[in-house]
Amino acid sequence: MAFENNITNNASTWDIGTANATIYLTGKEVLVNTNKPATAILTNNAGTIPINGNLLNGGKWQNDNPYPNPNPCDVDECGDRHIINNGGSITITGKLTSTGITDSKGNVYGSQILIYGGSVSAGVIENSANSSIVIGADSSRNLG
Repeated sequence: MAFENNITNNASTWDIGTANATIYLTGKEVLVNTNKPATAILTNNAGTIPINGNLLNGGKWQNDNPYPNPNPCDVDECGDRHIINNGGSITITGKLTSTGITDSKGNVYGSQILIYGGSVSAGVIENSANSSIVIGADSSRNLG
């Protein structure tokens, strides 16, 4: 499953993925004959998001979908990715990987995990190159 643009959870519960699923946050604008980098943001506003599997926040996808259906996130097609938790919780049973990429022109597209109140948890959290984790207070001054 892939989220290519912005998606927001406002105080509800989402159940995402099945056992061993991999969810991709890509940052891609799909055009008629090509794709171009965009920003994808997964925002949780005081909701609950359990993800049964892995979440890849950025990076280059595994080549599991060859031509004529190319990878949804090849190097020159994907932009910035952000996970924003404003209270509530995001719980990932598998691995949360957050990583940026550098395209063939040298443009760097970063990834961020921003936690303002609430929690983001996973079996394993990997924060790689060109990625950051920011922890701050929410509007009620609760620290993430």
